Amino acid sequence: MKKAGLIVLCFALHNVLLACGCDMLINYQGIVPNDYNGMLGFNMRQRYFKGAAMVHTHTNGSEHEHGQMNQLLSNYELNYRFYMSKKLMVAGNIPISDYQFTSSSLNTPVRNTGLGDPILVLKYELISPTQTEETKVKHRLLLGAGLKMPFGSHYKSYSNNLPVDENLLQLQLGSGSLDYIANVLYQLRGNRFGMQTDLSYKLNSKNKYGYHKGNQLNFQGSFFYQKRFQNTVLMPNIGLMYENSLKDEISNFTMDNTGGSNIFGQIGAELFIKKTTLFFNYQHLFMQSLNGFQMKNNLRFTIGFTYNLKFKNK
Repeated sequence: MKKAGLIVLCFALHNVLLACGCDMLINYQGIVPNDYNGMLGFNMRQRYFKGAAMVHTHTNGSEHEHGQMNQLLSNYELNYRFYMSKKLMVAGNIPISDYQFTSSSLNTPVRNTGLGDPILVLKYELISPTQTEETKVKHRLLLGAGLKMPFGSHYKSYSNNLPVDENLLQLQLGSGSLDYIANVLYQLRGNRFGMQTDLSYKLNSKNKYGYHKGNQLNFQGSFFYQKRFQNTVLMPNIGLMYENSLKDEISNFTMDNTGGSNIFGQIGAELFIKKTTLFFNYQHLFMQSLNGFQMKNNLRFTIGFTYNLKFKNK
C-alpha cells in the first residue's frame, strides 16, 4: 500500500501529546427505537487529533521525529437494519473513510480516501417490549453476533517481521482480517424516560501478513427522555462510553505503542419526524490510559439520519 494510504487511521480528537491514536470503537448504533421498523440511514463520524512531539522510540528500537501534527478522520457510513421476523434482525454498516494528515516534518499534506471494513451483525430479541399502553415499564434485550469483513486497504510493508513504519500500521483503512463481534443490548423504558446499555466485544484474527489487532471491548450506558409534539418526538440522551483495546501484535511480537482504554462522556439527541430520524452524538474525553506513545483522544462527534422502510405494529 502507498505511504499516503496509511497516514490515517489515527481517530481524530484534539489538543494533546501525540503520535497515533488507536481506534477502539467497534460500532455506533445510538438509541434503538422501540418498534419493528426496517431502516436505511447515513451518518458522518469525525475525530480530530492535534499535538506535537519531537522524537520517540518505536518497538523495534528505531527513533522517529514528528513535530507539530494535525489529523482529521471522517467516516461516512451507510447503516441498515432489516427484520427477518419480529425476533430476528440483521444490522450493520458500510463505511467510506476520508483521512487527512499534516505535519511540520512533511512538505505536503497527506490524504487518503477509500472503503473501510463493513460490519454485519445478526441480532435476536430475547425479551420483547410489551406493546400495550397499560404496561408502564417495558424491557428489551437483544443478543447479537456478527462479522467485521476485510474489505478496507491494509498495511503490507514489513522488514524482518516488523512494520517498516509502526505509525502507518496504526493508520490503515482496514485490518486485513476477518473479525468476530458479540453484542448484548438492554433497554428499559418507563413512560417518557428510559435507559440503554450496549456491550460489544470484537475478537480479532491475524491477517496474512501476521498482523493481529488487539481485541476490543466497548460499553455504552445512556439515559434518555422523550418529548412529544404534534408530529414529532424529541429524544435527548446523556451517558458514558468505555473503550478498551489490547496491544496489537505482528508475528507474535507485541507492539508497545498500541492499546489502552478511554472513558468518554456523551450527549446527544434524536428527532423523529414521521418516518425520518435526525440525530447527533458528541463525546468528550473524561479519562484515558494508553500504552506507550500515542496521540490522546479529546473530541469526536456523529451526525446523521435514518429512514424507516416498513412499519409493523406487532
